[in-house]
This record gives sequence, C-alpha cells and structure tokens, in this order.
Amino acid sequence: MTNDGHDTIRRDKGSPIRVMFLVGSLSTGGAERFVANVASNLDREKFQPYIALYRRDISYTVPDDVPIKVLGKFKPWHNIPAVFRLAQWIDEVRPDILLSAWSVPNVFASEALRWTRHKPFWIARIANDPEAREKALYGAWARAGYRRADAFIAVCEGLGHAFAAKYPFALGRIH
Repeated sequence: MTNDGHDTIRRDKGSPIRVMFLVGSLSTGGAERFVANVASNLDREKFQPYIALYRRDISYTVPDDVPIKVLGKFKPWHNIPAVFRLAQWIDEVRPDILLSAWSVPNVFASEALRWTRHKPFWIARIANDPEAREKALYGAWARAGYRRADAFIAVCEGLGHAFAAKYPFALGRIH
C-alpha cells in the first residue's frame, strides 16, 4: 500500500490501466452516455474499461471487450446486496481507477469502497447541483462519502464552484 492508502499495482510496463465505471444503466441520460462514450473510445493499449451497472438497461452501445457487471439494484432494499456485489467485483478486478458517474452512484461507490480490500483511486463525477440534489439525510450521507473521494470531475466550471461551496473540503481536488 502507498502512503495515500491506495494499493500499488505492479504491472508489466505498458500494461493497460484498469478503469471501472459505475452508473445506474447504459440507457437515457447524460451520465449514461458519458460512460458509454468514454468506455468505447479509450485507447485499449493504455486503458482497459469495466462497467458496473445497477440494472441491465442498455441502449448505448459499448464494445464487446468491455466487461459489464450488473449489480441487481432495482429497489431501495436491493442497495445493501448490490453494494457488496460491487465491493466483491472491485476486489476481483482490482481496478486502478473507479469513476462513479453522478450523485447517486457516487454515494454507492463510497459505500462499496468501505468494504473492499483493494482501494482504487476514486474519482466522483459531479453532474448535478449538489445544493438542489443533496439535501437532508441524503446530503449528510453524500458529504461523508465525498470525504473519501480522491478527485472530482465537474461537468462545467459553475458546477465545480457550486460543489466547492457546498463541500469546501473538496477544494484542490475538483477538476
């Protein structure tokens, strides 16, 4: 393990970086399109993508070489078993990077990473105004989870500023 808590992955020189994406589905929506587009267009000599989905709802196409894991999250009572399925897959695949696609998958990723032995570099994608989305109990859960993120990707500069205003501890990690 490195000083920052991440596992050191020993790869042969030139081995692709394993990137696992977490999103609800590969159907309608910006986060879903983002995951499908990035996973489809990453240079396979440099990156090996993996996709974890809550449910097998696939409208956007991804290449056949992208492993997809369906976690079986359809209803709120499916959350706990699905979190453990994601944690198990993270430990099996040992991705170098975990990228969660928006607010709900961000919280889900945070919970799964609490239970993994392997600790990938976690990037939380910020795609919604946290002031509007992350309120009350869910907001407290999101705040606790975001403290564990290594980096944040905001889809626009204004959203990055809004995120930093709500979560000042994220300053310096928002891109």
